[in-house]
Amino acid sequence: GMASLSYVALLFLLKRTKNLISFGHWVLRIQFLSMTGFIVVSGGNDSPLLPLYAVIIVLSFLFTGMSGGFVWTFIAITCHQVISRIDPQLWTELNSLNPTFDPAFDRLTTVLLYSLIFFASISYYLVTHQLISNIRQERQEYRIGAEQDELTGLGNRRSFETLLAKYADSARHNQGSFALLYLDLDKFKPVNDSYGHEAGDIVLRIVAERILGKIRSDDRAFRLGGDEFAVIFQGVREKSQITSAALHTLEVIRQPIDIGQTSVRIDCSGGAALFPSGSDDIDELVRIADKAMYRAKASSGALEIA
Repeated sequence: GMASLSYVALLFLLKRTKNLISFGHWVLRIQFLSMTGFIVVSGGNDSPLLPLYAVIIVLSFLFTGMSGGFVWTFIAITCHQVISRIDPQLWTELNSLNPTFDPAFDRLTTVLLYSLIFFASISYYLVTHQLISNIRQERQEYRIGAEQDELTGLGNRRSFETLLAKYADSARHNQGSFALLYLDLDKFKPVNDSYGHEAGDIVLRIVAERILGKIRSDDRAFRLGGDEFAVIFQGVREKSQITSAALHTLEVIRQPIDIGQTSVRIDCSGGAALFPSGSDDIDELVRIADKAMYRAKASSGALEIA
């Protein structure tokens, strides 16, 4: 029961502070004060618990780092030296005030030792567990930030290159296929020039949402930069399949977009290539899709399939 209460108390303290260094200092304060109290009543400089100040030193470096460790080391050594140098007669007089203490001394010492070990172990577990959780969360946030376009939430160019290579490897091993669609917005620059960059950002976010709304859960959409987007359609083998999917995507992009009190229309050109029938080299596949997109843009056509 006492162990459970200690564990709950430590959890509450960790949640309340929300700071591992502050939590470590609180744990050390509790251990230092309780340890000093028991050393005083168990014989002072003759107490077998006096060497336990070393526990404070070790835990201080684990919980609070280098600077906090040196501070607690100074405190522990100072207190150890003060207690060691006090006249032993004083401890004898203090202990004589509690005649019922001596028969229970061995049991009390054992309980205290095990309590300190338990308290230190649980504290160390909580701190390391919280540190590991924080590291994993920060790593996940970094990974997402490194692979996600901040404005639209789509994958960025880095994510595009990584997944394109992954899908190509998978298609080669499993005799699979996919289609790559490149998209470039037309008449986007006038929106930026006339209504400002905030309006342009709204347009890009809405375009991204519309693209996501037209693709399947297995497909992936990316913003490559500026007003260029790309979509990977999984399992597509025929030109007719990518033509249908691409035309539906272009159609929804062209729908009016409300910006405040006004409405704008954005046109879009697209170029697509098939893997592996168009090319089984991803760099070449990208060049083919990109060139097809610019041919569609130059000819004022909506879409060209290479």
